[in-house]
Amino acid sequence: FYSVFSLVVYDLKSRSPQDIFEKRILRVLLASCVVVALAGFAQLVVYPDLSSLAAQFGYDPHKNRLVSTFLDPNFTAAYLVLGLAVILGLFVKAIRLSKFWLIFWAFLLFVALIFTFSRSGWLMFSAALLLYGVLKSPKLLFLAAVAGFLAYFAIPRVQTRISGITDPDDSAKLRLVSWTHAVNIFSENPIFGVGFNLYRQAQERFGFFDYADSEGGHAGAGSDSSLLLVLATTGVVGFVLFLFTNVSIFFKSLKSLNTPVGLALAISLFGLFLDSQFINSLFFPQIMLWMWVLIGLVA
Repeated sequence: FYSVFSLVVYDLKSRSPQDIFEKRILRVLLASCVVVALAGFAQLVVYPDLSSLAAQFGYDPHKNRLVSTFLDPNFTAAYLVLGLAVILGLFVKAIRLSKFWLIFWAFLLFVALIFTFSRSGWLMFSAALLLYGVLKSPKLLFLAAVAGFLAYFAIPRVQTRISGITDPDDSAKLRLVSWTHAVNIFSENPIFGVGFNLYRQAQERFGFFDYADSEGGHAGAGSDSSLLLVLATTGVVGFVLFLFTNVSIFFKSLKSLNTPVGLALAISLFGLFLDSQFINSLFFPQIMLWMWVLIGLVA
């Protein structure tokens, strides 16, 4: 269903003169990302503690983290990185005045990304920057490293989040549990999987939900790894088809690196695949919509 957006975008692009439609879409995507960032800063001021939402509606009890309207810092961080990827793509062909505003918006999104305190988001941004540096600007890798070090030493909680990876009581341990559950479910039906959208029922059948939350809450229908979710629900057959589709899209984007949208899609997909091994970001609706729109522009 979400892939249909790529067909609509492709059709509208083919009817538009030159690159007007493409530039308009990229600006709309970037504007949506800026709104998410600004809403996140407002949320940090007026509603920094999600404990009450956790008690009433089952959200994670994040505190003093930028969650914005997504109510989750990790998915918000991934969305912000997609915005930064678009900025990097636009920066290649921007005029001097436009570059000033792109740098301004990039700084805004980068600060918002830092305050999500999302390690998966930081990793996604690092991967996107790495590929961008290799393809277009090695100097940017040095600037990014400097910015990362400054953030690490200037914000104590950044140090805490990074050092917490090795803490056995850290949330990273829960991801290991989620990955193990997905592998166990996959092993039951390795060829075709347990079936699309039946992961929650499979987890319940395996007894992976505790008594207090028999349906697994908001995350019960998915795994913390998007690829493991595909493997568990569609088996080896579905996994190969899914991987082939995404690899084909990635190589298609590499052929369009001289365009802003092609470059943005390449580094976004590269970073997103790494990020999706820690959160189910490949199947987050806002991210799926964003990616299929970019794919329609590149097609």
